[in-house]
Amino acid sequence: LIQPFDESFVSFLNKQGPKPPLLVPPAGSSRHLASFASRFGCPVSGDEKMRQCMFKVFEGPLAQLKPDPRLDDIVLINERLAEAQRPLGDAADRFTFIPAAVGAADGKLKLGQ
Repeated sequence: LIQPFDESFVSFLNKQGPKPPLLVPPAGSSRHLASFASRFGCPVSGDEKMRQCMFKVFEGPLAQLKPDPRLDDIVLINERLAEAQRPLGDAADRFTFIPAAVGAADGKLKLGQ
């Protein structure tokens, strides 16, 4: 669900779009999420209580996160991989978002419902 934000943020970094609004804490783990908890009146210890509190605080914004099926396209992923391999030369920095994970075999992993 974070991929559409990543796509927009990379466009922003490449000066090809506005900076997208950050609707939820930019955390990648429970430990990282806990570092934001006190700002929102949630306990910083006790992972389950902290997570439940933070999920309640961000219930509305979390519900707004929607997948973008366009980012699930193997053609797009291969195009992005090819772009990332091309040298920049004298150009400015370039950021490339590749909406994929790493695994031992090609395929898709469906998480959740």
